[in-house]
Amino acid sequence: MEPACVESEKHPFLCASLDGISTCGRYLLEVKCGKASHKKALKNEIHRHYLAQMQHQLLVTGAEKCYYYSYDGEDGVCIEVLPDPDFANEYLPKAEAFWMSLVFYKGN
Repeated sequence: MEPACVESEKHPFLCASLDGISTCGRYLLEVKCGKASHKKALKNEIHRHYLAQMQHQLLVTGAEKCYYYSYDGEDGVCIEVLPDPDFANEYLPKAEAFWMSLVFYKGN
């Protein structure tokens, strides 16, 4: 997998910086290094803000899954994350509204 910065073709207000994307574009990689996140990963858990980050990346790319890889300096854990349609339904209107507020911002 190669790192990449990508923009959504379907949702032009979304973009993401990826730790990795497969050459076929079907798989993403998100890497985290740290004791707290790794401790959760050992229990097959992921911090919710990282889950939101990966769901955003899945929306941007249309990839079928993201591999969350946690590393503590010695050992690694890999967890598959699939797209969540409920996240998309709630997130997309908010992301678009935020983008539009930036585009049409009228500052002082």
